[in-house]
Amino acid sequence: MKVLTRKRFIKLISASVLLFGLPALVGASVITVPNNSFEDGINDWSAPFGGVGTDGSAGYTGSDGSNNLYLQLPGFGGPSPNYVESAASLGSAVAGTYTLTVAGGQKSSGQTTAGSYTIELFGGGVLIASQTLNDPKSNITAGTWQDMTATASIGFWDAAVGGDLTIRLTATGPGTGEPQGQLDNVRLDFVAAVGSEITVPNRSFEDGINDWSAPLGWAGTDGSAGYTGSDGSNHLYLQLPGNGGPSPNYVESAASLGSAGAGTYTLTVAGGQKSGGQTTAGSYTIELFGGGTLIASQTLNDPKSNITAGTWQDMTASASIGSGHAAVGGDLTIRLSATGTIQGQLDNVRLHFEDPPPPSGTVISIN
Repeated sequence: MKVLTRKRFIKLISASVLLFGLPALVGASVITVPNNSFEDGINDWSAPFGGVGTDGSAGYTGSDGSNNLYLQLPGFGGPSPNYVESAASLGSAVAGTYTLTVAGGQKSSGQTTAGSYTIELFGGGVLIASQTLNDPKSNITAGTWQDMTATASIGFWDAAVGGDLTIRLTATGPGTGEPQGQLDNVRLDFVAAVGSEITVPNRSFEDGINDWSAPLGWAGTDGSAGYTGSDGSNHLYLQLPGNGGPSPNYVESAASLGSAGAGTYTLTVAGGQKSGGQTTAGSYTIELFGGGTLIASQTLNDPKSNITAGTWQDMTASASIGSGHAAVGGDLTIRLSATGTIQGQLDNVRLHFEDPPPPSGTVISIN
């Protein structure tokens, strides 16, 4: 047992906080939403249909501060649906978990829709998370506010990643007499995803099979026959007996992916079935190696039966290796294989890595 003096204990704790952070706070942050409680009118928000404003002077103050947002509906001359979107920068979407919270209200005067409120978060126009509250007039106590929460996690390769974050607040009314929706106190929280992406060059085969090797030949890419890739236009095909190729047939990554280190690897690849039926009833296998030593693998049997025609299905191989594993220090290599007859289709190769957790705490005595 290692015993530390008080002085050394303080140094250790300080270093631990700097290096690892406190567990409850790792990756957690609040994303500032400008004018989140509409105290500055609708500045920093856009209203594509008009018929919106803020109110706090008629005995119905906001959930946070004096003002709240109102969205006029057909009974008050507005459209249905009616909405506002954040116009100020919220940054770009990255991998992690987003939680959008917004207060929905009901006026004590009864001037609230019986339709719905919806809150949505987008990244570059791609929906990340949404939540709908139906019939606010019945489900929110008159003169009060009720929080709505939309939460979702996106991965490193999600279509929303890299896009501008945007919030949309919407109200609808079921008929021409519906008056108004009231929303307020917009909050956005984020917890970063653990780990990092290992870049796989030409991972979606948009550049043919460059950065990949095909030791047995009979491999190529296709995206022009009405069956586009899982990510982008092209996908990899592996010809099998019946189309002139061998079984098994495979490709391997030829570009550098770096060296294997201790930690957890997750390899994800989309397997497909052509709508025309030109897909093997054999198997697809994805494998990750370090210096020729297998780290992780996954096999999908009978893709022709187990993947819906004309679609793609992700396969995932995950494994953790320690510092003494034979793969550590070796070059990382990915292998994609198909067996059976006719052809195999694979695409969208993703590789994720997480460092091993820090060692469990040292037993400490304070003198």
